[in-house]
Parts: sequence; structure tokens; C-alpha cells
Amino acid sequence: MVKGYFKKAVVAASLVSAMSTSLIAAADDTIVITGTVSDSIVVGFTDVSAEATAAGRFVGADIALGSVLPGDTWAAVTKNIFVKTNSATGVKMKLDDAAAAAGVLQGAGADIAVTYNLMGGAYTVDSGAYVSLVGTTDAGSVSVGDLVITPAATDGAQTVGDYTVTLNVTLAAN
Repeated sequence: MVKGYFKKAVVAASLVSAMSTSLIAAADDTIVITGTVSDSIVVGFTDVSAEATAAGRFVGADIALGSVLPGDTWAAVTKNIFVKTNSATGVKMKLDDAAAAAGVLQGAGADIAVTYNLMGGAYTVDSGAYVSLVGTTDAGSVSVGDLVITPAATDGAQTVGDYTVTLNVTLAAN
């Protein structure tokens, strides 16, 4: 009886082994490895092609208007815009006044209005509106458009002092 039991156990073990092999073979036999490449957006007023990639970084510079006498007007300032991005849908930008004052120059005296033109169209700071800068990937070595800043004439009795505005730049993929 022991011999018969041993034969049944070997046959049963063989069947389990065969079933296990077929179950393993029936699986996908694959390892899926996934990863995500995030949007990299770098925008600035000069060539940004050599800038390190980042998730929405503005490489800006302060803009000095210079000095004027009361009643005079500062010259408009035009800044070229360069965009480096891997986003196939491109990049958009919006501007907000850090002081929530709609982009006016504030100082010791009356505010000085400023008009903004972004990518060829009038732009209202604090509007929440995004403006598309590019519609596809870009290397960042050629200007894609510009930002024109035009301060209004100062009042003939404008109080002496510095007048400033700080603009927050928000960048996103289109």
C-alpha cells in the first residue's frame, strides 16, 4: 500500500507542478515601468536656452525707468520675451500686481498709471487673463514677442521720490 500511495503522491505532485507552470506561463510575463516628464518652462527677457530646466520659472530683471521731471513722461520700455519649454502645447503667462493695484506705479505722491502691451495686445494687470507666448516647444534662443511698458505722464506737481510696482509672473502650459 505504501508503494501505491507513493505513486499517487508523485502523480499529484506532477499535476500541481504542471498546473503551476501553466499558470505562470499564462501571466503577462512583463514588468511595466512608468515615469512622467513634467513641463519645463523658463521665460525671460534675454536668451534662456542655457538656463536650467524648471517647472515655471521667470528669469527676470528689474526695469529701471530712469528719472523725469514733474510733468514729463518716461519713455516706453520694450522687453523681448524668450521661452524655453518642452511643452508640446506651448506656454502662457499672466501678470498680477503684488499690491493688487492694477500695475500702477506707487510712491510718495499720486499714483502714475502704466499701460501694458503683451505679445502685441493690450494687457490689463490683475485681470487674471493668461496670454499665450508660444504654441509648441521652444529652445529659448529667439525672442517670441515682447512686453511693452508705457508709464503715463507725471503730474506737473508730482511729489519727488521713487515710484514702483512689483509684478508677479505666473507661467503655465497652454
